[in-house]
Amino acid sequence: MKTTVKDNLRIDYTKYQADELAETISDALFFPLYVGEIVVKNLLIFLVGISICTYFGTYHWSTAILFFILSLAVTIPSIIIFSAIRLLTTIKEDLTKVYTITIDTAKHVYADSNRLVAQRKNDISLVISSSDVFKGVAIYAIQPIVKRVLAKRIKFFAPPFIWIVNLLFKAIFLRKSPELIVEKEIENPNTANNNLEDKITSLGSKTVNGVFIAFKFPFRLVLIIYGIVNTLLILLFISIL
Repeated sequence: MKTTVKDNLRIDYTKYQADELAETISDALFFPLYVGEIVVKNLLIFLVGISICTYFGTYHWSTAILFFILSLAVTIPSIIIFSAIRLLTTIKEDLTKVYTITIDTAKHVYADSNRLVAQRKNDISLVISSSDVFKGVAIYAIQPIVKRVLAKRIKFFAPPFIWIVNLLFKAIFLRKSPELIVEKEIENPNTANNNLEDKITSLGSKTVNGVFIAFKFPFRLVLIIYGIVNTLLILLFISIL
C-alpha cells in the first residue's frame, strides 16, 4: 500500500497556517525589502564606472554627454541581469530558512495527525509517509503564507516574484524530502541528538544550493556574454567619440 501527497489531503494542512507560523516565515523572508536597495546600489556602481570611462575616455563635454548616454543605454541590461543574480542570492538565503521552518512544521503535523500510528496499522513505509507530509506542509501550508507575505510587502510588484518563488518551491520542496531526519526524531523522540539541527540546516542548504546553482546558471551565462558585448561597445564609443 502506498500513500501520496494527494492522500495526505485528509490532513487539514490549512489549519497550520497560524499567525505564529506566518510571523515566523515573515521574519525569514527579507528579500522583498532588498529589491530596491539591490537595484539602486548596482545602478550607482555602474554609473560610477561609466562616469570614470567618460572622464578619461572623452575630451569634450558634448562628446562626453553623448558617450555617457550611449554607454548607460547599452549597460542597462547588464545592470538588470546583475541585480537579478544578487537578488537570487538573497532569495536563496531566505528559502533555506523557510526549508528549516517547513521541516519543523512537518514534524509537528506528523505527530499531531498520528501518522506514525496510522502507517504502522496500514503497513505504510515511514519514509513514504513522512515524505508526503513534508511535501503537503510545504505546498498547502507554507507556500500560501509565503505568497501572502510577498503580496503584503511588495504589493503590485508581487506577481513576478510569486511566480519565481512558485518555481523554486516545486524544485526545492518536491525534489528531496528530509524523511530520514524526520524518521529518526519521530521514532526516537526521547533520544538526544545534538547534531539534529545541524543536519537539518545542512540538508536544507545543500538542497537549496543545488537548485539555485541550476537556476542562476542561465543568468550568469547571459551576463558573461552580454558583459563582453557591453565592454566592446563602450570601447567602440571611446574610439569613435
